[in-house]
Amino acid sequence: MKILQFDSKSIFGIDGSGNQIKKWYDRSHLIKLNSKYREASKEVDAYRLGTAMGLYCAKYSEITVLYRGAERKACVSESYMLPDEVEITAFEILEEFNIDIPQNMSAVQFIDLLVNAVVSYTGFDIEVVYTWVYDMLVFDYIIGNDDRHLTNFEVLVTTQKGTCRFAPYFDHGAGFFRTDASLSLVEYKRLFYKFKSKPFSTNPDKNIGDYARAKVSFLRMLNTVGGVEGIKTLGMNQGHLLTVLRQISRLSEKLNIVLS
Repeated sequence: MKILQFDSKSIFGIDGSGNQIKKWYDRSHLIKLNSKYREASKEVDAYRLGTAMGLYCAKYSEITVLYRGAERKACVSESYMLPDEVEITAFEILEEFNIDIPQNMSAVQFIDLLVNAVVSYTGFDIEVVYTWVYDMLVFDYIIGNDDRHLTNFEVLVTTQKGTCRFAPYFDHGAGFFRTDASLSLVEYKRLFYKFKSKPFSTNPDKNIGDYARAKVSFLRMLNTVGGVEGIKTLGMNQGHLLTVLRQISRLSEKLNIVLS
């Protein structure tokens, strides 16, 4: 795609956490500019890693745009929706069944509740839905993504037939602990212990839910990408790569997995 000139009047979003500079181009491609946390660069690396791990992720590619007279790094993603599809978020599914979440509910209980609601809404096999949720949670842990709120994963429903499918995993711009830096071990630990996960618990070790299910997802994803050595060949930003390797090591310890 050629270098695009952005019209500032048609930009929505602002610099800052959770608000990328972004707009639709030709109603079919979403363009995101790097801003304070270099979200666009993170989207691209998350796509590379997630796809290599066998996950269905929204595709992001690197581009350059002209914004306010200066060239800016950005990413572009083609819409993953078909013309007759609408988005139904996890939050909306819970609302559909008038489900309230008690404050003292454990992450495992919350996940079970959501999975059953999705099964009731879509008619999908329950194990398929568990895999969809646990793959997402494990991946978010690996990349240090703190923005997986209940409106950031969804199913797509056709308006005519009412058939459903999972949307790809998307919106990883807050990943890698929101930094591109190759962190020292001390700085990495500081950011990890400061890290607040979503959506089932703010504690990342609890947010992944049932460890047995998380382990199945984790091992399959690692095997698909070719292990740690396979990850090193993906051409990721070195800071992102270092964060991923540390997160994999940490999660392996939590799940009692010995990495070869």
